Order: sequence, then C-alpha cells, then structure tokens
Amino acid sequence: MDGILSHLVERLDQLRTQDDFEAFLRNAAEEMGFDMFAYAGGRLAEDRVTARTVFQRPPITMSSFPDDWLTHYANEGYFKDDYVVVQSLRAILPDQWHAERGVREIRPRQAQIMREAIDAGLRRGFFVPIHGPANDFGLLNVICNEAEGEFSKIVERYRHEVHVLAVHFHDAVQKRLPASAGRGARLQLTERESEILRWTAVGKTSWEISEILHIAERTVNFHVANTMRKLGVYSRTHAVAKSISLGLTRL
Repeated sequence: MDGILSHLVERLDQLRTQDDFEAFLRNAAEEMGFDMFAYAGGRLAEDRVTARTVFQRPPITMSSFPDDWLTHYANEGYFKDDYVVVQSLRAILPDQWHAERGVREIRPRQAQIMREAIDAGLRRGFFVPIHGPANDFGLLNVICNEAEGEFSKIVERYRHEVHVLAVHFHDAVQKRLPASAGRGARLQLTERESEILRWTAVGKTSWEISEILHIAERTVNFHVANTMRKLGVYSRTHAVAKSISLGLTRL
C-alpha cells in the first residue's frame, strides 16, 4: 500500500463518531485534490422498483455538498433517480461523471437533476460503488471544481487510492457507527435537530428559526436536510410528523 493510502487507512482505526468520520473524509478528499464529497451506506431494499428509496431504512450519510443543494435534493427525493446512484447500483468499478457532457444522454428526470447540480456547482466527479453481502451497499462520490483536463489528471493520479479508501471507509462506518443499517439500533436525532423540528412544527421558517437560535439560516437548512435523510422522508412536514410519532421530538 503506497504512502498516502497507508496513512489514511491507518487513521481510520482511530475514528469512533460520525463527526470523526466526516472530518476524516473531508481531510482525505482535500489531501487528494477533491473539493467536496458525499457518502451513503446501508442495506438495499429488496424491491427497489416500488420503494421511494433504494435503502431498506435511512442510510448513514455524510456530505460537504452545499447546504441549499442538500435540502433541495432531499425535498425532491432525488436519490433514487440520481444518475450517479443509478450507475453505482449497476457498476462494480469506479467511474467519472461529467454533468455537462452527460445531460443529453440520460432520462429526463436524471437530466433535470444534473442541470440543477450544475447550478449548485457540482459539474464533475468520481464515484465509487461498494457492493457487499446481504444487500450491503455504499457509495462515495468526490467532486473536483478544476477544469476538465486538470480534473482528469487528479482522478488518474488518485483513482486507486479513492477506490481502496472508499471500501475501507464503508466497512469501518458500517461496523462502528450506532446508526448502521441492519443492526436494529434506535434512530436518534441530535438536540439541535429536535429543537429545529419543534420550531418547524409551529410554522417557523428557516430564517425565523435562525433568528431564534442565533445561528445561520444555512445551518438550519443543513440540520433539516440531515434530519430528513435520517428519517427517510422527503419534506419538512413529513419529518416533523414522523419524528413526533417515533417519540424523537416532543412539542
């Protein structure tokens, strides 16, 4: 195992919390020249045709994508139709994607997602699908804002490292995080997530909540998007209703 890869894999052994894993992935991506990342991992649903999502239950997710994009993506339920996700479910090996080049060659809803991704600053990336036993599935998607030529050089330089690291990362996440899919662990919201849901339940907007809690509006939207992903829902209203019904939020 070469220098940078050996160094990163060794650091994985020290991670215990989701914050640890997110910080690790952010630093690893930057170290290899990528600007953003997104990871999702869990157990695939048996019947993905009729299900609203590809997972049996809310997957573990981590991302440094723009908050506004994450919120919009969750609200619209884009995960199941995302070109990168669809390709990852079919593929074994990693591959590049280019939003500008591929937008005319794919289905209308996939093209719509790609066009909106371009507007959000997500133009090209490199994805690694991870397929394991018993419907285990993971996806790591890293984004580079460099021009296409420079992006291709970075991918070729670190293709192997990203691939191997993604497999080790997914394995560590699924083994160590308490919310790991398929382990029957109880779903939990952070205190801040529950607090924001309580204010959402009484009709407050993101801006109003940000004023009440003295935090940035984009921070509110980030927590809302995280909550929707955890609960496996696609709207704020549904998130509030489901969290209350599960006893995760009390008014």
